[in-house]
Amino acid sequence: GVGATRARAVPGCATAVWTHKGHWTPDPGWHHWATVAMISAIAWFQVGIAIAAGRLVVFGAKSASWSIDVVIAPLAVGWVGLAIMASATHLVPAVGPGDQVAHAKERQILGRLSEVRLIAANVGTAALALGLPLRIDGLVTTGPVILTAPLTVHCALVLAAISTGPPRVPTTGHPHSPP
Repeated sequence: GVGATRARAVPGCATAVWTHKGHWTPDPGWHHWATVAMISAIAWFQVGIAIAAGRLVVFGAKSASWSIDVVIAPLAVGWVGLAIMASATHLVPAVGPGDQVAHAKERQILGRLSEVRLIAANVGTAALALGLPLRIDGLVTTGPVILTAPLTVHCALVLAAISTGPPRVPTTGHPHSPP
């Protein structure tokens, strides 16, 4: 159907974006995290959709074809989680207050430990993606433990990047400003 066609189109769109990407900043860690985390999110989306579609083909349109255990890790953790983290990494220096120098500082902070965070996020997601449907307790326990590190570090880096910008001074006199 239409949903399956759109799901198949996502990698093509990502490939088109990748081949036309800009090289406008000298921040390899930031570029690496923002780009590869989003590509990872797309890959996890494809895994989740493939699993769900495969189960429909194998079991047919009946309740046995649906199981939250087989799609929760690829879709909620891998796709949504990595997409949110990649988006925050991109948006903080893109739309936050400050000049080019402030944004460069934010990108430098957000790019720290990019490779380690990407590996940990994907390994933790994979552990859950395998452990939940196969009922492997060690992976179900290990996955969230591994995921805690990149998530905690990412949140700390986003907060650190936000705090390096100019002070956020509340505006007054705007109709939606507090008195």
